[in-house]
Amino acid sequence: MKKKLLTILLAAAVAAALYGCSSDDGADGQTQAATQAETQSAASEETESETEEETEAAYEQGTVSDTGYQSAWLNIQFTASADDVMATQEEIDSLLESGSEVIEENTGVDTSASATTTVTEMMVSRVDGVPSIQLMVEQLPMANMTEDQYLTSVQAQLEAVDMGYAFDDSFGTRQIAGQDYKVLSAEATYNGVDMIQEYAVRKQGDRMVAFVMTCTPDTQEDAENLYGQFTAIQ
Repeated sequence: MKKKLLTILLAAAVAAALYGCSSDDGADGQTQAATQAETQSAASEETESETEEETEAAYEQGTVSDTGYQSAWLNIQFTASADDVMATQEEIDSLLESGSEVIEENTGVDTSASATTTVTEMMVSRVDGVPSIQLMVEQLPMANMTEDQYLTSVQAQLEAVDMGYAFDDSFGTRQIAGQDYKVLSAEATYNGVDMIQEYAVRKQGDRMVAFVMTCTPDTQEDAENLYGQFTAIQ
């Protein structure tokens, strides 16, 4: 029961964050799609005008197996231990669907639009469900959005979920696989379960890379160990 609750909370938080960064207040789905297309077109034109040295490598989704994960685009790999469970794509989809249902029940917000702009690269957890880490890459609705602006949007949407989140006064930092990330930290108590969540984000080109970590107070140290299993490929 505890594992199931924490998993749903994670999915709910992720769904809220995805909605917060993919939506445009007052815009319907068609307007969002048009805006996204215009943004991608502009980004494409800019890329073509850059020098070869400045051109960003094209985004390519990483690969997941039962022993780990690897992404050349992110220059990140994850090596699973005997205590880790790598989620399948079907399991990830199911979690996000459950999270979306929680969001809609609490806020009336439809989070389905985020599915067109966000790729869930991988999700891993210890055998009992915590700590867990989910890695996502989102095509930004506005190419000039900063990491601070992104996290501010995430926080606003999590507050709207009304799950009793309490946030740190300022954004922190952390290194993952040798790269620097801006971090939003939060705590919540839901149905008697204390939860700690961390959103670590880094902008790469016109996309935002986001790690979402969920743990309990007694698994914080193990969460650091789980982060440590992400390393640079080169």
